Amino acid sequence: MLPTIVYETLAADDDLQDLGVTEDRIFERQSLDERPYDDGYTVVINWQESTMYSQTYSNLARAPRVMTLWVHTPKDKTRDYRTIDQILNRIDILLLGIEQRTGTDGMRVTCIAKQGRSGNLIDDGWKTITRNATYGVLYDESAA
Repeated sequence: MLPTIVYETLAADDDLQDLGVTEDRIFERQSLDERPYDDGYTVVINWQESTMYSQTYSNLARAPRVMTLWVHTPKDKTRDYRTIDQILNRIDILLLGIEQRTGTDGMRVTCIAKQGRSGNLIDDGWKTITRNATYGVLYDESAA
């Protein structure tokens, strides 16, 4: 998971751990084929595209990368989204605080911005309730 400061920050947070999100419950989307747990909360991070706007920003050689972060919990255990919202609220605080910080991989997050949140969703494949938050993340690979 690059940059690693995202994972490292979430995995080390005591408040997230109190909400049931421990380091073994945070995954990169591409590492999962099925729901990893039958109870509790799981955070899934999906790194997506980085769109260059060459006409508008012709002097920039990079653009923020889209990161979507999902929080899942089995729908046969609960249909209450309040804890999911608490987890997402805590993650917002943590992620917005990592600007200009470098992880163990040597990559520095230079900018991170909230872009939005989904409504209350049901994932029929994983049989979970879920919500997601989307961020724009600019990080410096050359710092590594």
